[in-house]
Amino acid sequence: QDLVRSLRFSFRGKMSRLTAFIGTSGSALLANPSATSLPCSTSISRSTFTSARFTCRTTPALKSTRSVLTMMSSTKENSRMLSQLKTRRAVLALGTALTVLLFGFGIWTFHGNKAVAGEAPKVISDPDDPMKDPSQGIITSKVFLDIQIGDEVVGRIVLGLFGKDLPKTVKNFEVLASTGMVDKKGIGFKNSVFHRIIPGFMAQGGDFTKGNGTGGESIYGRNFEDEGFLFHHKTGVISMANAGKNTNGSQFFITLVDTKWLDGHHVVFGRILEGMDVLKKMEAHGSRSGKTDVAIRIKDCGLL
Repeated sequence: QDLVRSLRFSFRGKMSRLTAFIGTSGSALLANPSATSLPCSTSISRSTFTSARFTCRTTPALKSTRSVLTMMSSTKENSRMLSQLKTRRAVLALGTALTVLLFGFGIWTFHGNKAVAGEAPKVISDPDDPMKDPSQGIITSKVFLDIQIGDEVVGRIVLGLFGKDLPKTVKNFEVLASTGMVDKKGIGFKNSVFHRIIPGFMAQGGDFTKGNGTGGESIYGRNFEDEGFLFHHKTGVISMANAGKNTNGSQFFITLVDTKWLDGHHVVFGRILEGMDVLKKMEAHGSRSGKTDVAIRIKDCGLL
C-alpha cells in the first residue's frame, strides 16, 4: 500500500508539471502567435515521458503550434484556448475582407457621384441597358423659368422636355408652367418657390399650394401614375418628385450631379438646355438639410 501511495503522488506531481507546461505554452501562443519560441522555462524530463523530451526554449512557436495544440485539446480548458485562437484568426480574416470591400465601395461611390456642372452628358452605349442617356431624348417643347433669389432676378433656366417619350408627364409640366390650372384660377408654378436645395444633389420645387414639399397637385388630380423610367438621372435633368410609386403631382427637381441611385424610382422627362450657371447660383443658397438661406422662387415661367 505504501508503494502504491508513493507511485500515485509521484504521478500526480509529474502531471502537474505537464499541465503547467501546456497552459503556459498555450497562453504564450495566444498572446503572441508570431513569436519564434515559447517564453517559458518549464521542461519535462525523460522520467516523465521516456519517448521524448520537451524543452520549450528551443521549440519554434509556429512549427510547434500543431503539436502543442494537440496536447492542449486533451483538456476542456485548453480546448477553449484553441477555440479562441481559431476565432481570432477568423475575425482577422473577416476584418480584412470588410476593409477591402468598404474601400472598393468608397472608390465606386466617389467616381459614381463625380460630375461637372454643365458638362455634356455621355451617351450610354451598353446594349443591355434598358434606360437611355438624357442626351438621346427627343425634345418636343421648351419651358423657361426666370429665377429670383431674394429680391434679385438672377437669370433664366431653359428646359427641353421629352414629349414624344413621356407625353402625359410633359403635358402636366407644360400646363403648370404656362396657363396654369384654368379651373383653379390659373394656379401653377409662377411665383412658387424652390423649397429644398441640397448642394451636390438637387434643387426641388413645384409645391405651389403649401410651399414646403407637402402640397401641390397635377392637372389630372392629386396624383398620377409613373409614366415610365426611360432615362438616367444625369447632371442637369428634370425629374418628378414623389412620395413613392405612382404618386406624381406637380413637384419636380433638377439634378446638380449624376444621381444614378434614383434611376427606376423617379421619372426623368427633360434636361437643362440653358442656365446651368443660374442653377449653381441657387445651389449656393442651399444646405445639407435642404433649407435655403433666402427665398428662391420662379418669378416667371412659360413655353418658348
